[in-house]
Amino acid sequence: MNLVDPDGERIISFRISPPRNYNRLAPNSYRALGLRPRGSIIEEHQNTLNSRVNDAIREIKELSGEKITFLSSQGKPFNHSREEVNKYENKAKSLRNEYETLVSRWDKGTFDTPRESAEHHYQKRGKPYGMSKLKYLRKANSFNKKGARKPPQWEREDPTTTKWERKGGEFILEREGKIVTYGQN
Repeated sequence: MNLVDPDGERIISFRISPPRNYNRLAPNSYRALGLRPRGSIIEEHQNTLNSRVNDAIREIKELSGEKITFLSSQGKPFNHSREEVNKYENKAKSLRNEYETLVSRWDKGTFDTPRESAEHHYQKRGKPYGMSKLKYLRKANSFNKKGARKPPQWEREDPTTTKWERKGGEFILEREGKIVTYGQN
């Protein structure tokens, strides 16, 4: 930048650059100079990575019940690498895809969507037994009808609905090949 007197003669020439102790300036000093702290871009990026990992871990925990913990160094927040972010996001994505596939095998019953039906029945019949959402849906999906029986006293107005029971009290209710509910008596 050049400073010029009114006659057009150059008085002084200088370059605006951050001071040597740039990273140690108080936040107000940055604003006064019109600068942004060097570390802030890196910190923002790291905060973004950390929040992406936390979101993925929250989803993994919600779907599979798996607990993931990180040891922080000396009480500082744990910083995740891009590889860790990808690892947990991919795991969350695969669990989400499995969840969607399993939910698609449910009948909506009296609910608006099959997802609402599966969620309701999980809350009622899976969560009290300490099952994760995926474990409940997997068990319902893998119910083995071999060795199960249709209870003779159980009759419905809807002939398309069938109940299957196993000796241990495990049962499944199906309508036209889709799961209506699953649980233990």
